[in-house]
Amino acid sequence: MPSSWQAASRTKLINKIERREAETERQRREIERLEEDRVRFERERAQWEQERARLERERTRYRSEQHRLRQKIDRLGVLLAAAQRAGFRQAAPFSKGTPSSTPTRPGRKAGPAYGRAAHREHSRLVDERYQAALPPRCPSCGGAVRRRRVAVQFQEDLPPGRPITGVTLTRPGRPGLLSSFPSTTSQ
Repeated sequence: MPSSWQAASRTKLINKIERREAETERQRREIERLEEDRVRFERERAQWEQERARLERERTRYRSEQHRLRQKIDRLGVLLAAAQRAGFRQAAPFSKGTPSSTPTRPGRKAGPAYGRAAHREHSRLVDERYQAALPPRCPSCGGAVRRRRVAVQFQEDLPPGRPITGVTLTRPGRPGLLSSFPSTTSQ
């Protein structure tokens, strides 16, 4: 039979082994937890790397867009400055830009190139007719005058104006006054 010293020593040893096993179990659980954390952190790191790559692509796209817009702003600034300078210069009347290198004569062209020959219709209502007689002799040389053809001329005058009259108000019981115009027929 073991002695009390051996029994005490054995109990101590068992207690020590149990403590070590408990410590080992605690450390094993801690290692498992840390391993799970490591796997989770690796997954998150991969996600962050993808997000960083996406943001880098987006930043590159925005920089190129910014560069393109800056060039457009510069181009439009040059055009605006040119337009403002052109606005201060006195242009020729009805100027349509730079002159042609092969200019043509102004006005309608002679012959068939004249275009459509058109005029306003003559009024069907003729108020007065006059006939102009030929002089018996030419006023400049005194020679005989002979009729070649009869020329018809129409002359249209503006219609006569209508006077504007104004009525004034006076005290009650008294008639109003009418403004007078020499050609008015009514009072």
